[in-house]
Amino acid sequence: MEMIYNMLLKRIISSIIGILVFILIVTWGHFPFFLLISLITAVALYEFNKMTKNDTLIPLLISSVLFLIVSYLNLIFSLKFPIEYLFVLVILIFFYDSYRKNNLENIIQSISGNLLAIIYIVFGLIYFIYLRNIDFKFGLWIALVATWLTDIGAYFVGKYYGKIKMAPRISPNKTMEGALGGIIVSFIFVVAFTLYLNVFSGIWLIYAALLPFIAIVGDLFESAIKRAAGVKDSGNVIPGHGGILDRFDSLLFTIPFTYFFLTLFLS
Repeated sequence: MEMIYNMLLKRIISSIIGILVFILIVTWGHFPFFLLISLITAVALYEFNKMTKNDTLIPLLISSVLFLIVSYLNLIFSLKFPIEYLFVLVILIFFYDSYRKNNLENIIQSISGNLLAIIYIVFGLIYFIYLRNIDFKFGLWIALVATWLTDIGAYFVGKYYGKIKMAPRISPNKTMEGALGGIIVSFIFVVAFTLYLNVFSGIWLIYAALLPFIAIVGDLFESAIKRAAGVKDSGNVIPGHGGILDRFDSLLFTIPFTYFFLTLFLS
Protein backbone atom coordinates (compact mmCIF):
# COMPACT_ATOMS: atom_id res chain seq x y z
CA MET A 1 0.00 0.00 0.00
CA GLU A 2 2.81 2.38 0.89
CA MET A 3 4.54 1.62 -2.42
CA ILE A 4 1.37 2.48 -4.35
CA TYR A 5 0.98 5.70 -2.36
CA ASN A 6 4.59 6.74 -3.06
CA MET A 7 4.22 6.01 -6.77
CA LEU A 8 0.98 7.98 -6.94
CA LEU A 9 2.62 10.87 -5.06
CA LYS A 10 5.52 10.89 -7.54
CA ARG A 11 3.07 10.92 -10.45
CA ILE A 12 1.13 13.85 -8.98
CA ILE A 13 4.22 15.93 -8.15
CA SER A 14 5.89 15.36 -11.52
CA SER A 15 2.59 16.07 -13.31
CA ILE A 16 2.14 19.39 -11.49
CA ILE A 17 5.72 20.46 -12.22
CA GLY A 18 5.42 19.40 -15.86
CA ILE A 19 2.12 21.22 -16.35
CA LEU A 20 3.45 24.43 -14.77
CA VAL A 21 6.58 24.36 -16.94
CA PHE A 22 4.47 23.68 -20.02
CA ILE A 23 2.08 26.56 -19.26
CA LEU A 24 5.02 28.93 -18.69
CA ILE A 25 6.70 28.09 -21.99
CA VAL A 26 3.46 28.05 -24.02
CA THR A 27 2.68 31.58 -22.84
CA TRP A 28 6.30 32.72 -23.22
CA GLY A 29 6.34 32.87 -27.01
CA HIS A 30 6.83 31.10 -30.33
CA PHE A 31 10.53 30.38 -30.09
CA PRO A 32 10.68 29.07 -26.50
CA PHE A 33 7.79 26.73 -27.31
CA PHE A 34 9.58 25.60 -30.48
CA LEU A 35 12.68 24.81 -28.41
CA LEU A 36 10.61 22.86 -25.88
CA ILE A 37 8.97 20.77 -28.62
CA SER A 38 12.39 20.20 -30.22
CA LEU A 39 13.74 18.94 -26.88
CA ILE A 40 10.75 16.66 -26.35
CA THR A 41 11.19 15.36 -29.90
CA ALA A 42 14.85 14.52 -29.31
CA VAL A 43 14.11 12.65 -26.07
CA ALA A 44 11.16 10.79 -27.62
CA LEU A 45 13.28 9.70 -30.60
CA TYR A 46 16.02 8.54 -28.24
CA GLU A 47 13.47 6.45 -26.32
CA PHE A 48 12.03 5.02 -29.55
CA ASN A 49 15.50 4.18 -30.84
CA LYS A 50 16.42 2.49 -27.58
CA MET A 51 13.18 0.50 -27.42
CA THR A 52 13.49 -0.74 -30.99
CA LYS A 53 17.24 -1.41 -30.58
CA ASN A 54 18.16 0.66 -33.63
CA ASP A 55 21.48 2.40 -34.10
CA THR A 56 20.07 5.29 -36.13
CA LEU A 57 19.69 8.09 -33.59
CA ILE A 58 21.90 10.61 -35.41
CA PRO A 59 20.15 10.38 -38.81
CA LEU A 60 16.81 10.41 -36.97
CA LEU A 61 17.75 13.60 -35.13
CA ILE A 62 19.03 15.24 -38.33
CA SER A 63 15.79 14.37 -40.08
CA SER A 64 13.66 15.63 -37.21
CA VAL A 65 15.59 18.93 -37.14
CA LEU A 66 14.85 19.41 -40.85
CA PHE A 67 11.13 18.84 -40.37
CA LEU A 68 10.94 21.00 -37.23
CA ILE A 69 12.85 23.96 -38.68
CA VAL A 70 10.93 24.00 -41.98
CA SER A 71 7.61 23.71 -40.11
CA TYR A 72 8.60 26.56 -37.79
CA LEU A 73 9.69 28.78 -40.69
CA ASN A 74 6.44 28.00 -42.52
CA LEU A 75 4.52 29.13 -39.45
CA ILE A 76 6.49 32.27 -38.58
CA PHE A 77 6.98 33.60 -42.12
CA SER A 78 3.73 32.22 -43.57
CA LEU A 79 5.65 30.11 -46.07
CA LYS A 80 3.88 27.35 -48.00
CA PHE A 81 6.77 24.93 -48.41
CA PRO A 82 5.33 21.39 -48.25
CA ILE A 83 7.30 19.56 -45.60
CA GLU A 84 6.37 16.31 -47.31
CA TYR A 85 9.04 17.10 -49.92
CA LEU A 86 11.64 16.56 -47.24
CA PHE A 87 10.88 12.85 -47.23
CA VAL A 88 13.00 12.38 -50.35
CA LEU A 89 15.99 13.93 -48.59
CA VAL A 90 15.29 11.99 -45.40
CA ILE A 91 15.16 8.65 -47.22
CA LEU A 92 18.53 9.48 -48.78
CA ILE A 93 19.91 10.21 -45.29
CA PHE A 94 18.73 6.82 -44.03
CA PHE A 95 20.02 5.10 -47.17
CA TYR A 96 23.46 6.64 -46.70
CA ASP A 97 23.47 5.61 -43.03
CA SER A 98 22.72 1.98 -43.95
CA TYR A 99 25.39 2.06 -46.67
CA ARG A 100 27.98 3.59 -44.33
CA LYS A 101 27.33 0.89 -41.71
CA ASN A 102 27.39 -1.87 -44.35
CA ASN A 103 23.87 -2.79 -43.30
CA LEU A 104 22.14 -2.89 -46.68
CA GLU A 105 20.62 -6.33 -46.02
CA ASN A 106 18.39 -4.68 -43.37
CA ILE A 107 17.73 -1.48 -45.31
CA ILE A 108 13.97 -2.10 -45.67
CA GLN A 109 13.44 -2.66 -41.93
CA SER A 110 15.75 0.22 -41.03
CA ILE A 111 14.16 2.83 -43.29
CA SER A 112 10.63 1.64 -42.45
CA GLY A 113 11.30 1.91 -38.71
CA ASN A 114 12.83 5.36 -39.07
CA LEU A 115 9.97 6.65 -41.19
CA LEU A 116 7.53 5.30 -38.59
CA ALA A 117 9.39 7.28 -35.91
CA ILE A 118 9.17 10.47 -37.99
CA ILE A 119 5.49 10.11 -38.87
CA TYR A 120 4.49 8.97 -35.40
CA ILE A 121 6.68 11.19 -33.20
CA VAL A 122 8.02 14.13 -35.19
CA PHE A 123 4.83 14.91 -37.08
CA GLY A 124 2.73 14.41 -33.96
CA LEU A 125 4.84 16.95 -32.08
CA ILE A 126 4.98 19.41 -34.99
CA TYR A 127 1.23 19.81 -34.66
CA PHE A 128 1.74 21.05 -31.10
CA ILE A 129 3.43 24.07 -32.70
CA TYR A 130 0.69 24.46 -35.31
CA LEU A 131 -2.17 24.07 -32.84
CA ARG A 132 -0.74 26.70 -30.51
CA ASN A 133 -0.96 29.30 -33.28
CA ILE A 134 -4.37 28.78 -34.87
CA ASP A 135 -7.24 31.20 -34.36
CA PHE A 136 -8.75 29.01 -31.64
CA LYS A 137 -6.28 29.97 -28.91
CA PHE A 138 -7.87 27.51 -26.50
CA GLY A 139 -7.41 24.63 -28.96
CA LEU A 140 -4.13 23.42 -27.50
CA TRP A 141 -5.45 23.56 -23.93
CA ILE A 142 -8.71 21.78 -24.64
CA ALA A 143 -6.83 18.98 -26.41
CA LEU A 144 -4.26 18.67 -23.63
CA VAL A 145 -6.74 18.66 -20.75
CA ALA A 146 -9.28 16.41 -22.47
CA THR A 147 -6.54 13.89 -23.29
CA TRP A 148 -5.14 13.97 -19.76
CA LEU A 149 -8.63 13.55 -18.30
CA THR A 150 -9.23 10.55 -20.55
CA ASP A 151 -6.08 8.97 -19.14
CA ILE A 152 -6.86 9.91 -15.52
CA GLY A 153 -10.49 8.79 -15.73
CA ALA A 154 -9.51 5.49 -17.33
CA TYR A 155 -6.82 4.89 -14.70
CA PHE A 156 -8.99 5.43 -11.62
CA VAL A 157 -12.21 3.87 -12.93
CA GLY A 158 -10.28 0.90 -14.27
CA LYS A 159 -8.36 0.52 -11.02
CA TYR A 160 -11.47 0.30 -8.84
CA TYR A 161 -14.16 -1.03 -11.18
CA GLY A 162 -12.34 -2.59 -14.14
CA LYS A 163 -13.18 -6.21 -14.93
CA ILE A 164 -13.53 -6.66 -18.70
CA LYS A 165 -10.17 -6.60 -20.47
CA MET A 166 -10.08 -4.18 -23.39
CA ALA A 167 -7.01 -5.36 -25.32
CA PRO A 168 -5.29 -8.10 -23.29
CA ARG A 169 -2.75 -8.93 -26.03
CA ILE A 170 -1.52 -5.32 -25.98
CA SER A 171 -2.08 -4.06 -22.45
CA PRO A 172 -3.59 -6.56 -19.98
CA ASN A 173 -4.28 -3.90 -17.32
CA LYS A 174 -6.58 -1.76 -19.48
CA THR A 175 -10.29 -2.45 -19.10
CA MET A 176 -13.51 -1.52 -20.87
CA GLU A 177 -14.84 0.05 -17.67
CA GLY A 178 -11.73 2.21 -17.41
CA ALA A 179 -12.02 3.30 -21.04
CA LEU A 180 -15.68 4.20 -20.53
CA GLY A 181 -14.77 6.22 -17.42
CA GLY A 182 -12.13 8.14 -19.35
CA ILE A 183 -14.51 8.81 -22.24
CA ILE A 184 -17.24 10.15 -19.94
CA VAL A 185 -14.89 12.41 -17.94
CA SER A 186 -13.32 13.83 -21.11
CA PHE A 187 -16.72 14.31 -22.78
CA ILE A 188 -18.10 16.23 -19.80
CA PHE A 189 -15.03 18.47 -19.70
CA VAL A 190 -15.18 19.43 -23.40
CA VAL A 191 -18.91 20.22 -23.22
CA ALA A 192 -18.56 22.19 -19.97
CA PHE A 193 -15.46 24.07 -21.18
CA THR A 194 -16.99 25.12 -24.51
CA LEU A 195 -20.21 26.17 -22.75
CA TYR A 196 -18.11 28.26 -20.37
CA LEU A 197 -16.33 29.91 -23.31
CA ASN A 198 -19.70 30.44 -25.02
CA VAL A 199 -18.55 28.66 -28.19
CA PHE A 200 -20.52 25.43 -27.78
CA SER A 201 -22.24 23.95 -30.83
CA GLY A 202 -23.20 20.54 -32.17
CA ILE A 203 -19.76 20.22 -33.75
CA TRP A 204 -18.20 20.28 -30.28
CA LEU A 205 -20.36 17.29 -29.29
CA ILE A 206 -18.76 15.35 -32.13
CA TYR A 207 -15.30 16.47 -31.02
CA ALA A 208 -16.06 15.58 -27.38
CA ALA A 209 -17.17 12.10 -28.45
CA LEU A 210 -14.27 11.39 -30.82
CA LEU A 211 -11.27 12.74 -28.91
CA PRO A 212 -11.23 10.22 -26.01
CA PHE A 213 -11.50 7.31 -28.46
CA ILE A 214 -8.51 8.66 -30.37
CA ALA A 215 -6.63 9.17 -27.09
CA ILE A 216 -7.24 5.53 -26.15
CA VAL A 217 -6.05 4.36 -29.58
CA GLY A 218 -2.88 6.44 -29.16
CA ASP A 219 -2.26 4.86 -25.77
CA LEU A 220 -2.78 1.37 -27.16
CA PHE A 221 -0.49 2.07 -30.13
CA GLU A 222 2.43 2.95 -27.89
CA SER A 223 1.63 -0.04 -25.65
CA ALA A 224 1.81 -2.27 -28.73
CA ILE A 225 5.26 -0.88 -29.58
CA LYS A 226 6.44 -1.48 -26.01
CA ARG A 227 4.98 -4.98 -26.06
CA ALA A 228 6.83 -5.74 -29.31
CA ALA A 229 10.03 -4.29 -27.85
CA GLY A 230 9.61 -6.19 -24.58
CA VAL A 231 9.76 -3.15 -22.29
CA LYS A 232 7.42 -1.83 -19.60
CA ASP A 233 8.16 1.90 -20.02
CA SER A 234 9.68 3.86 -22.87
CA GLY A 235 12.13 5.48 -20.42
CA ASN A 236 12.47 6.87 -16.91
CA VAL A 237 12.91 10.60 -17.49
CA ILE A 238 9.64 11.48 -15.68
CA PRO A 239 9.42 10.21 -12.08
CA GLY A 240 6.37 8.01 -11.55
CA HIS A 241 5.38 8.15 -15.22
CA GLY A 242 8.17 6.56 -17.22
CA GLY A 243 9.39 8.17 -20.41
CA ILE A 244 8.34 11.03 -22.65
CA LEU A 245 6.53 8.65 -24.99
CA ASP A 246 4.59 7.23 -22.05
CA ARG A 247 3.23 10.70 -21.32
CA PHE A 248 2.78 11.89 -24.91
CA ASP A 249 1.50 8.66 -26.48
CA SER A 250 -2.15 9.77 -26.64
CA LEU A 251 -1.27 13.39 -27.41
CA LEU A 252 0.66 12.35 -30.52
CA PHE A 253 -2.77 11.34 -31.88
CA THR A 254 -5.15 13.84 -30.28
CA ILE A 255 -3.13 17.01 -31.02
CA PRO A 256 -3.05 16.47 -34.83
CA PHE A 257 -6.71 15.38 -34.68
CA THR A 258 -7.66 18.58 -32.84
CA TYR A 259 -5.72 20.74 -35.30
CA PHE A 260 -7.43 19.23 -38.33
CA PHE A 261 -10.84 19.17 -36.66
CA LEU A 262 -10.71 22.85 -35.74
CA THR A 263 -9.29 24.05 -39.04
CA LEU A 264 -11.66 21.94 -41.17
CA PHE A 265 -14.93 22.30 -39.27
CA LEU A 266 -14.65 25.40 -37.08
CA SER A 267 -12.40 27.81 -38.95
